[in-house]
Amino acid sequence: MKRFDRSDAEDHKAWAAKLINFKALCDSSIAKQVEAVWRMVERMAV
Repeated sequence: MKRFDRSDAEDHKAWAAKLINFKALCDSSIAKQVEAVWRMVERMAV
């Protein structure tokens, strides 16, 4: 993504922005899923 972002081509910069946003969404989703599993009652009872 860094190479796309540093490119002079505007379409490369647009792709970089989309990929950065997509990665942020994925990271957020994974964090929510991990927290949900961590807070599960079954896990807490062990």
